[in-house]
Amino acid sequence: MLKTKHLLDLIDDILVFQLIKDMFRFIY
Repeated sequence: MLKTKHLLDLIDDILVFQLIKDMFRFIY
């Protein structure tokens, strides 16, 4: 359970990071 939660948090961080990268690409 704890391991799955950690994995989901990691995936969430990656998705947020990708979103930020896309935003920067849009700005520049």
